[in-house]
This record gives sequence, C-alpha cells and structure tokens, in this order.
Amino acid sequence: LFYVPLMRNGRPEESHIPEDRGNAILSTMPLSSFTVVELPHVRQRRLAIGAILSGETTTRSSWTIRVISVHLENRAKWSQALHSFGRARLRQVKALGRAYSTGTPTIIGGDFNTWSDEWDEPAIRHMEQYFDRPPASSDFGTVKRTFLFPERLVDYFFFRLPKGWTGTYHRVEISCQSDHYPLLGRLQIGERE
Repeated sequence: LFYVPLMRNGRPEESHIPEDRGNAILSTMPLSSFTVVELPHVRQRRLAIGAILSGETTTRSSWTIRVISVHLENRAKWSQALHSFGRARLRQVKALGRAYSTGTPTIIGGDFNTWSDEWDEPAIRHMEQYFDRPPASSDFGTVKRTFLFPERLVDYFFFRLPKGWTGTYHRVEISCQSDHYPLLGRLQIGERE
C-alpha cells in the first residue's frame, strides 16, 4: 500500500474523527521507488503518485513497470469556469507527462474527471499521443447514473508498454459506496500475466 493524503475530508465541525482523502496504490506485490507529483493547482490540491513493481517471468526474465494513480480536477474556480471544460485537466496531464517521461513501462490509471466524450476532451487526446488506451475501454461508463447526469466514462487506464506486452481493463460490476464503478486492469508480459 502506498497512500498520500491530499486534503481534509469535510469540515472539522462535521465529524469528531478527523479524516483525509488522497491517492492510493494497492498491490499484491512489493512496491518501491515511490514518487509524488503535485499537479498544477486549479481549485483543489491534486497529486499523482507512482511506484515501481518488479518481478520475473516463468522463464526468469526480469521485468519492471511503473504504476501511477491520478485524480484530476473536475471543475475550476467560478472565476475560471470555462477551464472546467478541459483546459485545467490538460495542464494537469501535461505536468504528469513531464514528470513521468522516461521510457520505463508505465500504467496510469485514475479518475480523469472528464466532462466531454473522450474525442472532445483535451486531456484524453493529449494522453493518447503518448500512451495506448485499449479500444474496448470506451464501451462502458464508469460513473453511475444520477438524476442530472447520464452514465459516462471518466476513469481511464493508459499503457506505455514494450513490444509484446499488452494491457487491458474493464469495469467491475459490483455495488460499492462510491459513485464510480471500479476498474480492473490486467497486464500481460509476453506469455505470462
């Protein structure tokens, strides 16, 4: 587990037990080389956190991959409301790209808080210039339907992998406390997952 708190969750007077919220990476394998990148401030503090996973295939070939968890801003301040339609998230993914520009195989996943369809969202178009996104990932929404908003895709996985590796993900159909469906990613390294 790698967890970095972002901010206090709620007002202090709302609860007798202080709590916070932040980004986390959970893994069944050991994590190392932890990184934290503060993204450009829009309305709330936002971070990207990263860690390295390493192992061996069944043929004893070593492998290493960086995993990154991100939660982008969903809206700008009222004085900059037009930035909510993409400009703010684009600034954040550009900073993410600068921080993690090395050739290390990388998976980026998280809540990109997109308002538009991915073809019209600058942050997603920018990410697709540098990372692969499996085409099947756009066949579902990740935010549960509400009265005002239809189900839409706001959570993504992006992969930068060596030749012969493949990454996929899908929505997990379980009910949980979140207003988002969880995503399950899978990485195949040559012949072994």
